[in-house]
Amino acid sequence: MNSSPSDMEDDSALDLKHNRSSKKGTSKTLQDGKQRKLKEKKKIKEELYDPSDGKSLDPFWNAAQWIPRDIDLYCNITSDFRIAMILKSIDKEDQQRLKDTAGSKQPQNKHSVLDNMSEDDKQRAVSNFDKIVDFVPEFKKMLHRKNKDKLDFILKKMYTIMRSTRADDSSRLRKDIPKYVPPDPSTMSLNPPILTGSKEDRSGLGFAHPQLALLLCLIMATKMSKTRIKLLDGRIRVTASKLPAFMYIGFEPAEQYNPNAIHEGLLKGYYVPRVYRHIFTGPGTALKD
Repeated sequence: MNSSPSDMEDDSALDLKHNRSSKKGTSKTLQDGKQRKLKEKKKIKEELYDPSDGKSLDPFWNAAQWIPRDIDLYCNITSDFRIAMILKSIDKEDQQRLKDTAGSKQPQNKHSVLDNMSEDDKQRAVSNFDKIVDFVPEFKKMLHRKNKDKLDFILKKMYTIMRSTRADDSSRLRKDIPKYVPPDPSTMSLNPPILTGSKEDRSGLGFAHPQLALLLCLIMATKMSKTRIKLLDGRIRVTASKLPAFMYIGFEPAEQYNPNAIHEGLLKGYYVPRVYRHIFTGPGTALKD
């Protein structure tokens, strides 16, 4: 039986109406999901900020400002806590899941990151975790699955504060760095000078600057000029284990360095205390010995 044009128009109208209704339903579902998440976050915040229990989150926020300055400059607190809690078996359910999937060919989506981590990185995460929990005893009450949402909220907020603190310290240092580099700033200055605050090409900084390169060159370098060329060419990979010359005592970079006793004079260079005083006691005290 053939459909009339009017019947076809009615079917099309019904299909269009159904599609619109379906889209509205999907949109409403997504909207409801977002609303639920917002309510959950609001509830967590209300519980955390509940004045009736006399608790405050200030210890967490204060610690977040101190962690990059005293514990680990580049600490990723959210990642370190997650890894340490698995390795220390604090999160027992996650630890059991990790054991259950150890012999499986299925990908371990949640914990596969552990397979790609070096032992040093794992130890660093656990060390950061231990120091932070000791520094903020309030954390000990949060290390249970029932407090997971609260813990996640606090860690994310702390991570934001830590990044902001690191950025603030770096930006405040930038304009004063040139006068801290010369051994005697009253009679010496950088040549060529560094134009702080400008958006000029920065290709002349770091290892490319003749005086800065002397401070940054690796302590084991016997010929600074050749080492500098290799560093600029990328033939030498700079890591934290390769100590730069400014870490050692001496009017000239590492002039008293003893290759047979590398611990002698370490962290006694003039530059580090100047930066330390700039951050912790103010720029006006940086050059006061």
